[in-house]
Amino acid sequence: MQGLQVFDGNGNVIIDSSKQTTSIFGYLDINTAGTFTVTDARFSLGTPFYLLDKFYNGIELSASFSGNSYTFVFKTSGYGGYSSFRVYYGVY
Repeated sequence: MQGLQVFDGNGNVIIDSSKQTTSIFGYLDINTAGTFTVTDARFSLGTPFYLLDKFYNGIELSASFSGNSYTFVFKTSGYGGYSSFRVYYGVY
């Protein structure tokens, strides 16, 4: 079998493509600062992750995961500016 394995500094497998793949469950369209929560039972199928489709110097992002929910808090940083962007979420 062929695949890709990624290990952390302690030798623990973080990603093993022979056992799991990345799944994107959905996305949030963000147009304004605020708090946004996504709840999805499928988060239990792997390690949750998120990614942004654009990066701006005008926002601050904090994210926390608990149970089956991701909570994202977006604030304007006072520097630069930003426009609408999308946050994808899923598991690997």
